Amino acid sequence: MAKGMAAAGATVVVLGRNEEAGAAVVAAITEEEEVAGKATFMKCDVLVEESLREVNTQVMEDFGKVCCLLYTSDAADDLLCGD
Repeated sequence: MAKGMAAAGATVVVLGRNEEAGAAVVAAITEEEEVAGKATFMKCDVLVEESLREVNTQVMEDFGKVCCLLYTSDAADDLLCGD
C-alpha cells in the first residue's frame, strides 16, 4: 500500500523504533524509478504517547498536514516480502 501511495505522489512517513529497518522500508518504497512521491523515516515508539506526540509535531512542521493515516503491525515485513 505504501508503494502505491508514493507512486501516486504521496509523501509516506514510516514510523518505527528501528532506524535500520525503517531505512530499508523507505528504500523499498522509493526503489522504483517512476515513484512520484517520497518516503521518509521517523523514529517513534507507537506504544509511548509522548513519542507519538513528538512525531506528530515533527510531521506537522515538515509537511503541514496528514491526509491519510494507516497503521499496520509488521508492515516492514509485509512490504519487504512482497505480501
